[in-house]
Amino acid sequence: VTGWDMRRIGHPDGAHMAWWDRVRRRLERSDRLARTLGSGLAAWIRLCHRTTIWQSDGLDDLERDLRSGPVIVILWHESLLMGPALWPREMGPLTGIRDPSPIARVAGAVQRQFGLDAAAMSRREPNQAAVRQVLKAARAGTSIAITGDGPNGPRRALKPAPLDWAR
Repeated sequence: VTGWDMRRIGHPDGAHMAWWDRVRRRLERSDRLARTLGSGLAAWIRLCHRTTIWQSDGLDDLERDLRSGPVIVILWHESLLMGPALWPREMGPLTGIRDPSPIARVAGAVQRQFGLDAAAMSRREPNQAAVRQVLKAARAGTSIAITGDGPNGPRRALKPAPLDWAR
């Protein structure tokens, strides 16, 4: 329900809207809600994964590249949640880089349900500590997953961040 709808329902002063904004912000920051939604989405993805016929192309190339060290996996946003189910965990660990938005926190919870790690980057503060943590994991053999098209689009247009991580 939007604020306009709530005011129309009988709250012309917007007092009810202020209450709803507080509740929404609390939900957005709730780790418990992110984990719950992540668990539900992971269950749905597992069901889809088990009941769909999949064709995998390029796994031999991936395995060859992983023998040389960790790789950077670039996903488009629309395939982000399915990526953890399709990553061949027997070939090595994978850490996803995500922003701190509420939906990205849920995506990180989905990744953890599949045994992968999710590193949160900040939008406002310097990320040196988080970058060092991810690079340390990469040096230890953990591959990195990142979306190529960024959180604000445009859709399927590669942003510079994955190339920066590759350097």
